[in-house]
Amino acid sequence: MRFNDKELGAWASVFSPDKEGLLEKKGAGRGQGYKQRWFRLKGNLLFYFKVDELGGWESCGEPVGVIVLERCRVERIHHDTRPYSFVLAFENDDSRTYVLSAFSQPELDSWILAVRMSSYEGLKAMYYELTNKINTLTGKVVMQLLVSTAWPASLSVRTATDLGESWPFPVTVSS
Repeated sequence: MRFNDKELGAWASVFSPDKEGLLEKKGAGRGQGYKQRWFRLKGNLLFYFKVDELGGWESCGEPVGVIVLERCRVERIHHDTRPYSFVLAFENDDSRTYVLSAFSQPELDSWILAVRMSSYEGLKAMYYELTNKINTLTGKVVMQLLVSTAWPASLSVRTATDLGESWPFPVTVSS
């Protein structure tokens, strides 16, 4: 996917983020240290900025980088000097991982949850979990949404056969 640098910079700076905050990011090469970066999560894009002397990012302008979080898994890792560390790794691509570190346990938990919920894959997993809970609580299969990896081209919606109605009639759940 190609991005226009100016459009990405505007997207990262202008729109309100889903989450933002200061993290430490480990450099890509061996022996690289950690640098403080200001991170802004918007949708499935994680932007990071240089930090000025006062710990802010606004005066630093354009993002230094952006990480597309699709098919990303996030896991807590144990590090001797940085106890609140986590890693971003990508399905079918072991060539690049990102090691990040928060400054407290609540911040670590918050970032891990935000990253997990930012991708389409995370939302799809949450959808299936909630659908199963509704089905279990009500005893009825309300609606089944079939989604393949080629989103949204192959999106199809089916209602359960026991409802006796076909799409697009509204479906209500009563307990």
